[in-house]
Amino acid sequence: MQTHAHRDRIVPRILLSASVALFGSAGCATKIDLDPADELQADMEIGSLIRQAQDAWNTGDAEAWTALFADEFVYLPPGAPAVRDPDSLAAAFVSRLDDRRWEVMVLPEDFEVDRDRAVAHLEVRGFSVGAAGDSTVVDGKQLAVFDRTPFGWRIAMLMANENR
Repeated sequence: MQTHAHRDRIVPRILLSASVALFGSAGCATKIDLDPADELQADMEIGSLIRQAQDAWNTGDAEAWTALFADEFVYLPPGAPAVRDPDSLAAAFVSRLDDRRWEVMVLPEDFEVDRDRAVAHLEVRGFSVGAAGDSTVVDGKQLAVFDRTPFGWRIAMLMANENR
């Protein structure tokens, strides 16, 4: 019998944190304000992480993209099952690229940092081009949850959706 202890630990923790960060505490948690210098540092580091993810996507670098994720993560690609392990993450990345050349920009819309956790609403815009020269507009959104780890900020949860 397969256990889901890993998933059962991380998903509720991430969803609660995302809910608190996005919708306020509603009396269930207290937001701790960071020192402005710490918040600026976190903003810069997470902004760099977002740019690294964008660059990895545009260059098709699965190794660089998967390195941006925390040890415990959940990736929810559009129209596909949840991904929770590094091998499946790399396979999901390659599958999403679909042998196309991508030129996308990932633009943070809303962003909230609360100590060692951050939540961002990201807009993804650009295009992809297939081997036959066919072009597809990319217009999507993502909800990203970031955790501060001993190795810096990493993606703990990434939920992606396409605007259609």
